[in-house]
Amino acid sequence: MQGPGSNVSEHYAEKPDTGCLRLLLCLKYPTWLQWNHSVPLQFQCLPALGVSRRSIQILPGTPEAFRAQRDTTGTGCPARLVAFQKNDRTAVNSSAPSAGPCYRARVPLAVGGKALNALKEHPVFGFVDWCLRGIGQVVFQNNPVSGLIILGALFFNSPIYGAIAVFGVVISTATAVLLRADKGLIRDGLFGFNGALVALALIAFTSEDFHYGAVPSVYLTVYIAFGSAMTAMVFTSLANLVGPHRVAPLTMPFVLVGWLFLFAVLKFHSIDAGPLAKPVSPTQYDGTVQYTLATWYKGIGNAIGQIFFQDNWISGYLIVLGIAVNSRVSAIMALLGANVAAFVAVVYGAPEGAISDGLFGYNAALTAIALGGFFLVLTPASALYTLFGVVVSTWLWASVAIFLEPIGMPVLTSTFVIVTWLMLIGVNGFAALVPVAPADAVTPEANRRRYLKALREG
Repeated sequence: MQGPGSNVSEHYAEKPDTGCLRLLLCLKYPTWLQWNHSVPLQFQCLPALGVSRRSIQILPGTPEAFRAQRDTTGTGCPARLVAFQKNDRTAVNSSAPSAGPCYRARVPLAVGGKALNALKEHPVFGFVDWCLRGIGQVVFQNNPVSGLIILGALFFNSPIYGAIAVFGVVISTATAVLLRADKGLIRDGLFGFNGALVALALIAFTSEDFHYGAVPSVYLTVYIAFGSAMTAMVFTSLANLVGPHRVAPLTMPFVLVGWLFLFAVLKFHSIDAGPLAKPVSPTQYDGTVQYTLATWYKGIGNAIGQIFFQDNWISGYLIVLGIAVNSRVSAIMALLGANVAAFVAVVYGAPEGAISDGLFGYNAALTAIALGGFFLVLTPASALYTLFGVVVSTWLWASVAIFLEPIGMPVLTSTFVIVTWLMLIGVNGFAALVPVAPADAVTPEANRRRYLKALREG
């Protein structure tokens, strides 16, 4: 297989000692390769050195990495990305499961990245930092400041929702710490965001008042703790299942655990199953199609807020502000996804109440963030690809909502996960799209800068 660093056979034929010495040096000091892009990779000589092919990667963001994505193997599929890294349990490569969207992500320097990244290592404040990142990771923002602003948006709408989000992210993150999960994933908040969402969902759908929630009973609190902890295990399981396809688990751990725990509530007398006062299907709204300006601006704000079960359009716009602190492109994509979803719903005559409540838009907003520069380098082709996914997510929400209505289950973020998984797995067949491995995704801005740099140097 021809990968980066072709003509390696000639190099080793001419300077075998030098080549092997460089190879061993890279294995001992992986960061050395970051400053020595000329080092060739000879896959055939690795077994003789006792090195597994699974332990080789190209450092993310280097020209070799992006060139490897565009190389083909003869089948029309992109060649595997490879990168040098020490052969340990923290290695993430193209054939090993990729457990999350921001494994090596760092905060941009524009928002005090050096100080914030150093905070992750602090013996006292580190855990707080991980949890705040977990809140931000719901919308792909590996930034504690983003997480803090988003948490503030939840408290603005309801202190109950804000407190339960903290409870959920703490439980799921602590579970990962106790089980000695990968430290990089923990510190980037990737074990926290699904736990926070499960806690929010269980409060939202067991409360008489969806808007403000209700203080949970002791029984429900214990129930929420187990549900949040369970997401850490499901996250790891799904990472092993979908990792070989170069996609992240996204919020599917939350969806699966949320459904299972909501189903069980109906059989427990100690936990009051709320009336699901908030409709979860378009058929539960009246057929009103008299759209107003409020339908639009409230629908967009509520769409962002509904990602966190916030029935408050102001909270939704505060969440957008939290996203913008880390990535303005992601914030624009969130608004774009919600706008397109509202437009599609209006064109097809969806109930005004469902649009105003943001139900058509929250999955579309997440899809727009994921495909609009985060897992795909932002180009004209990927922008159209993202727009297509947003429209499909809008329609699919209505389809899944009607499918689940007889059993009284909400859609949650299932349509976002389905559409994003399918479209990311399909990327390998489209040469016009440049995928970003989940382990390498940082922000749309950083992904595009690396890509353009690779083009200039390539």
